[in-house]
Amino acid sequence: MSVRGAGFEERPVQFASGDVLLEGVLCEPKGSPTGGAAFCHPYPPYGGDMHNNVVLAATGALAARGIACLRFNFRGVGASGGRFTDGKDEPGDVLAALEHVRGLVGGGPAWLGGYSFGAAMAARAAAGRAALAGLILVSPPVGMFDFSDLRGVTAPVLVLAGTSDPFGEVAEVTRALAGVADATLRIVPGVDHFWHGAEDRLADEISAFLAARGRASAP
Repeated sequence: MSVRGAGFEERPVQFASGDVLLEGVLCEPKGSPTGGAAFCHPYPPYGGDMHNNVVLAATGALAARGIACLRFNFRGVGASGGRFTDGKDEPGDVLAALEHVRGLVGGGPAWLGGYSFGAAMAARAAAGRAALAGLILVSPPVGMFDFSDLRGVTAPVLVLAGTSDPFGEVAEVTRALAGVADATLRIVPGVDHFWHGAEDRLADEISAFLAARGRASAP
């Protein structure tokens, strides 16, 4: 499954995370990219991978704003090597993906994002990383994973949550953001954890966040 949209194209890539080789797909804007991003998929034991509908929508939104975005499979998922470690080594995969995409585009602002389990891994990877331009978290399952690392994130943070999400209730998500230096919480009425039928709304929220930050502009 591919990202749908105009103004960008995709190509498969491979990159190393330590001694493990991971697979990914780079979504590149046509023309010179304004930066690089890595976006992380949901929980593998529940079927999560880089072809997920939320991952595709977010990747397309980033690329549409001129940011080259790498979606990838964590270790042990799809054709990626190694074994899934349930959050132990996956933050290293996130940073490896980000460094790879930044190398491909020649640097520039660096963005991280993730959906569900991927949001937890992106938050862990982002903590203490001063050079990060922004962090995008979609449906963080705060009732299932520890998001205390968010307090160590100094970059601007966008959190998208639905009012019908049983894994990330709005009150719990709000509490998880307490103490975060620069956080924007967008609550979408009627949306559950999976965003089926609401992918365009998700993409619009991400695009608006990027535009408001002045870090990326549409080609």
